[in-house]
Amino acid sequence: MWEFYGYVTELLEDAHIYANHASRPEIEISDISLALMSRLTYSFQQPPQRELLLQLAGTTNTLPIPTPPATASMQLPYEEYCLVEPNYQMDYPDTQIPSAAHNNQQLPQIIKKAKNPIQITLNKS
Repeated sequence: MWEFYGYVTELLEDAHIYANHASRPEIEISDISLALMSRLTYSFQQPPQRELLLQLAGTTNTLPIPTPPATASMQLPYEEYCLVEPNYQMDYPDTQIPSAAHNNQQLPQIIKKAKNPIQITLNKS
């Protein structure tokens, strides 16, 4: 409620300034509408029209993208921080499925540590 009161107060103060500038002792509807329009223009900005945006995009898109210099290349971090090592190995933890009695039957233990780690090689292209 206080925000509305402050907004209306500022609006009427602006209308009073416009009335004084026009050498009128009292505020008229035209002063209030002018104050309201200036406040809306100041507070809320309309986006540009679609035609203007299309014209600007067409002008911008006619320019070709510049080619990068010959010395420019993609910078990679140090090798110890890269995940592209050719000898990456997977290691499975020693976990087992807890056996539970269900209808007097034991569940088999199916998760075991791999005997040989899986070798993964990455081809450089």
